[in-house]
Amino acid sequence: METIKIGRKIRVERNCIRCGEYFLSRTYWVKVGGALYCSKSCRARSYRASTETKLKQSRAKSGSNHPKWKGGSIKKNGRIALHLPTSSMAMKDGYVYRYRKIMSDHIGRDLKHDEIVHHVNGDGSDDRIQNLRMMKSSEHARLHATQSKRKPKCAETSAGGTK
Repeated sequence: METIKIGRKIRVERNCIRCGEYFLSRTYWVKVGGALYCSKSCRARSYRASTETKLKQSRAKSGSNHPKWKGGSIKKNGRIALHLPTSSMAMKDGYVYRYRKIMSDHIGRDLKHDEIVHHVNGDGSDDRIQNLRMMKSSEHARLHATQSKRKPKCAETSAGGTK
């Protein structure tokens, strides 16, 4: 490391840690641990590369490779989802709702995206096969439309009273 005096300013000759090019830096920046890159673009490229490396490392520690892995089931929208990223039924995050997996195991094939699994008793956490019924999305919508028509209105509002 060579010091160079330019007028009243003292500069230190450094090597860029990314490209290896020589550049002049202020002595203060060298003392505090800075002056590692010859330019802003070298620094940005280095940060971008380190971010990509960190992203690859975090992906390597995802799922069953993560030290805090507990079997791959989470609660999502009040329903239990299983981590099955290779399944054709998986959502973008790699999870499949447990009731869909139970139904697909029961019928012996993966469910198509337009096939809906309906909970007969209305309890979304009851994933017993006796409580599950598979139907097309249009049929499911029709079923819920007829159920909502059958529900009686609140006695107070139908009588014209106020709450």
